[in-house]
Amino acid sequence: MYRTIWLSVVASLVSAAVVQAQSADDGSVRRATGDDSSDHTHLQYIEPQDPITFDDETGRPVEYTTERRWRYICGSSVDGKTVEDLARIAEESKRLFEQGPVLQVSQGALRGPGGLNIVFNVSGSPPAGAVEALEAVAVYIESQFSDPITVTINIGFQAMGGGVLGATSSDYVNNISYSTIRSNLQTLDFDDTIQTFLPPAPTCPVRYDANSDTVTNQASMDITEANWAAMRNITTAGTNGSTTFNTNFTFDYDPSNGVGGLTCFRSVAVHEVGHAMGFVSATDFNPGDMEGLDLFRFQLTDGAFDYNPDTTAEFTSRPRLVHNNNPNDSHIFDNIQAEYRMEDGSPNQASHFRDNFNIGIMDPTLGGGETFFPNYFRTADLRAFDAIGWDYPPQDPGDVDPPTPNPMSFSINPNPVDHQSIAMQATEATDNESPPAFYNFDYVSGAGGHDSGWQPSRDYTDVALPQANSAYTYRVAARDSSPNINQTSYSANIGTGSGIQTPTGISFGTITDTTIQVTATGTFTNIGFLQTGFFFEMTPPAGTGANVWVTGAGANTITVTGLTPCTQYSFRVKARNFEAFETPFNSISGTVTLTTGCAECSLLGDLNLNGLVEGGDIAGFVGAKLGSPVGGTNPMCAEYGGTLEQDIDAFVADLLGL
Repeated sequence: MYRTIWLSVVASLVSAAVVQAQSADDGSVRRATGDDSSDHTHLQYIEPQDPITFDDETGRPVEYTTERRWRYICGSSVDGKTVEDLARIAEESKRLFEQGPVLQVSQGALRGPGGLNIVFNVSGSPPAGAVEALEAVAVYIESQFSDPITVTINIGFQAMGGGVLGATSSDYVNNISYSTIRSNLQTLDFDDTIQTFLPPAPTCPVRYDANSDTVTNQASMDITEANWAAMRNITTAGTNGSTTFNTNFTFDYDPSNGVGGLTCFRSVAVHEVGHAMGFVSATDFNPGDMEGLDLFRFQLTDGAFDYNPDTTAEFTSRPRLVHNNNPNDSHIFDNIQAEYRMEDGSPNQASHFRDNFNIGIMDPTLGGGETFFPNYFRTADLRAFDAIGWDYPPQDPGDVDPPTPNPMSFSINPNPVDHQSIAMQATEATDNESPPAFYNFDYVSGAGGHDSGWQPSRDYTDVALPQANSAYTYRVAARDSSPNINQTSYSANIGTGSGIQTPTGISFGTITDTTIQVTATGTFTNIGFLQTGFFFEMTPPAGTGANVWVTGAGANTITVTGLTPCTQYSFRVKARNFEAFETPFNSISGTVTLTTGCAECSLLGDLNLNGLVEGGDIAGFVGAKLGSPVGGTNPMCAEYGGTLEQDIDAFVADLLGL
């Protein structure tokens, strides 16, 4: 019987293949591969997409590169075809969607049991029956899973001449850490168990050379965008893939009355969406890497090291196998519950079950006149999708809505309390279905900040910060009390600065008749940074240099000029951080008073300078000896030149006229 190869998202690549890659000026990549074990040639065209940002397993935002990977339909005659021909199909698809019109199929509210929505954007003039067929495909796939997300696929129709069935692509998120993928797979639907036995983070063991026992500890993977969305129960922006069918090829769009000798369009569409959903292997076109399904890909034969796992413990420890056509016909999908033969990459793509075993719709070939209508996915298909993060069997998930507002926000932005703590308050989260709400204040950047962890209070103070007068950034999210743990998106990142240290006191340097050098005592961080500064308050105000904010390097020391000789002044000081957050005035010594330099004393004991030594000089004498001169006095007149006791005796003698 004549058989046509599936329209495929991933083209085959063998380790023995010759790969020629060329980068274009627009950043796209063109690859041509030749399979040494067959007469097949495979072509790939890669379009870079905008980066996308997601939180990793610790909640920190990570920016990932994304790309759209185009390939000819496997089974198409590519003799005489080039990567440039494939690129033209991709570019024409892009042009048609930009030009419009575009019909959106299944654009309504989330319709699956848990809210899964499959949306097809159809460009141009689709053949009769195609739109109805796509609607039926969307309804069917939505009925099989309960992921509360939207998956959007662009569908186009172009005349491509004979031999070519069409072209297809999936959007990929690249270099996601294995730790993040593992964490997400282990927090999905209630009946998932095998995911808890994935190899421990941060790496997954894999063999890239079946001729060797060498094991590579793989730290990252590429995942289709739709699969990534299912792992995280989020909808990504834009489209998740694209398929362009050749209008020169005849499909049957309604298999309910049989398909005759034609190819079943609905079966092909379900199969292709399956690839976009993550039924892919790096074996095909990405050697030396792993993709989602490869977490469950093993060698069929045990070999010398028992490579085929039989228990959950062996599932954890045995290395995966990602090697094209090696060992020949000895690749399996294994979730311990069941084991299914897989293609090895030659002659059929490794992103399929083994041909001629009637395993499922993700087999590599479909015969003319053959259809999977009405139950397209078989048990093996559904087990594979469940393993890589799709919620099967479908169920009513209950409350799937996060609290509001979403994204979350701050009602009081992070702000410093002192040099070791920063306080903040989240906007009150409301969730009528599954109260109460919990809040997580995420420390994003800075020197040694701390996350709050999930807490019922919307107030949080990050304490014991190691770096004063330094930048710190925070964001906040909320979640409800539902078993589904519905979480809002994080707020925007809000930056602030920790406070600067409060001055412990003041000290004095050089003092002249008209100047005083004053220094704030204590340890201060980042003096000179932006608005960091000191305010020396002087009473009574006089001269220049005090009673203003002083910034810049060395701002903790000032020289006040233009003072009145032999006059008493009082000082205290406060500081501010680089964002102008102020400390209290110096907290230990309080206000310090001194008298500026006075002239030489003409009469010892005459501190009030009235020409006599009498009772009015006592306060001045005591103040001078205690280091707190009294205003209007000359402290030099208390210096008789002896010890303190001798000076006191001399002053008393002068008072008594002895």
